[in-house]
Amino acid sequence: MLSKKLTKADAFIIIAAVLAALLLLSSKLFTSGEDMSLSVICDSGEYSYSLDENRKIELISGGIRVNIVIKNGSAYIESSECPNKICCGKGCR
Repeated sequence: MLSKKLTKADAFIIIAAVLAALLLLSSKLFTSGEDMSLSVICDSGEYSYSLDENRKIELISGGIRVNIVIKNGSAYIESSECPNKICCGKGCR
């Protein structure tokens, strides 16, 4: 059980993780040869990153740092400062 209420920053992290997961799922189900991208919305704006280019992305929103990795057409959260690591899943630091 969570002992703390979710903040706006927590909600951002959760939404970003869910959007990344949905994007990855849709890319596997509906691949049409188009370039796929990861879209992220945070305090400083909306960003889009191609899944064709391997890279590491560091985002800071609501004072919370999130590191996203794009590798071999997939994206995942490598590490995050979010409370309880709720946005990360297993293996996240």
